[in-house]
Amino acid sequence: MIIILQYSKGDKIMAVFQCIARSKVIGGGVQFMVILPEQCEKDVPVVYFLHGANATFYDTFKSTSIERYSTSRSLAIVLPTGANSYYSNMAIGQPYYKYISEELIPYTRRVFGLSDKREKTFIAGFSMGGYGATKFALTEPEKFGAVASMSGVMDIYERNHGRDSYIPKAAWGLDFEDHLKDSDQDLFELVRRLEASGKEKPWIYQCCGTEDDLLENNRIFNKFMEGRDFHYVYEESAGAHQWDYWDENIPKVLDFFRDYMKAHNVVEYIDKAKLPSSVIMKM
Repeated sequence: MIIILQYSKGDKIMAVFQCIARSKVIGGGVQFMVILPEQCEKDVPVVYFLHGANATFYDTFKSTSIERYSTSRSLAIVLPTGANSYYSNMAIGQPYYKYISEELIPYTRRVFGLSDKREKTFIAGFSMGGYGATKFALTEPEKFGAVASMSGVMDIYERNHGRDSYIPKAAWGLDFEDHLKDSDQDLFELVRRLEASGKEKPWIYQCCGTEDDLLENNRIFNKFMEGRDFHYVYEESAGAHQWDYWDENIPKVLDFFRDYMKAHNVVEYIDKAKLPSSVIMKM
């Protein structure tokens, strides 16, 4: 693995690592980025932030100010690769869910000093990544304290029913319409299973733009969540399915996670690391 560290310019200092690694789960090379805020050394609160379809982890970094937003809030960010997988173990493709859950998260915790505590571990994303983040949090609530979806594909059956698209077919199989609804890939079913399990529930933040073609999809999930015993926040505001809307709402997402930490008496991170201006490390 090669890790390149840079300082950004401005009032706040952060370290940005672009990483290239060989994944045993994927069976090949993967890339991801890690943003570390100033005043960090170990047990750093972290947000795993998932990109959307037909995008990459680097698109999130270059098309938003997530670096600046996260550093001002003393949160680390991990931007993983998810391809067009719907963050599933693909029927035709790679097991991206397993890769992120079983390989990427443990690795970033070990190498970058990111927290392994539920109350300091969060997951978020936009579009396909909003769905993926919510799926992770509902499937593994013991791992994530809170989740946020921006313009997420919250009802995957409604979104993909009758669509002639290779993406859902690769994610779930050519016959996905026969078995997707009420499966462990269906957010509605995952909510019901979590309620029945008695496990602690993650906080959920969901937002969508009023000019987004996924607005009705998001409203369907919002209606489903009404009256359920979740800490659940839903917001709509002007915006379409585009970077300007997501950039505007990333601070709200990060503040939601900070509110979660405050509610759970998480001590603010105060240890300041003295980082060199650049380093290359091979493993």
